[in-house]
Amino acid sequence: MTSLQQPHRRYVDAVLFAMQKHHHQTRADGSPYIAHPLRVAESLRTIGGVQDHDVLIAALLHDLIEDTDCEYETLARRFGERVADLVSALSGDTRLPKRERRREANERIRHAGVEAKAIKLADRLDNLTDMNGFSETKRAGYVQHSREVLEACRGANQALEAALEAAIRALAPA
Repeated sequence: MTSLQQPHRRYVDAVLFAMQKHHHQTRADGSPYIAHPLRVAESLRTIGGVQDHDVLIAALLHDLIEDTDCEYETLARRFGERVADLVSALSGDTRLPKRERRREANERIRHAGVEAKAIKLADRLDNLTDMNGFSETKRAGYVQHSREVLEACRGANQALEAALEAAIRALAPA
């Protein structure tokens, strides 16, 4: 049986690979970056009820193309094209200015499949509930952008949508 046929081994491989690629990165508050993709995958599973191993693995790897030296081809070879496609759908073009990148990312996720949208919802939920080290201005902008992400991902996963809505409401009551 190959590692592609053993979901639990693929998952552990993805955790270790993400740890290796993110080893030098930290969150805004200085905590290790790897905690973020681990929480995203766990939210997908526990809140969103996602059991598809490819989707959970893509959640673990969702920032690699955008934030590390990892390329699509590496992910496709190691974890399969479906995983690489999901990660690619979640990866912004870092060559664009921030405002343009945000607009392009929202448009791309709006047209993505439900699996990519579910990962994006879990990603945004984690980021929204982990804004330690953000200024008030950055926090307000992030909440507003979270509303846009939520609208772009409608219909992907009711439980994750509800959790993200609740987090937005808690931070910025209407």
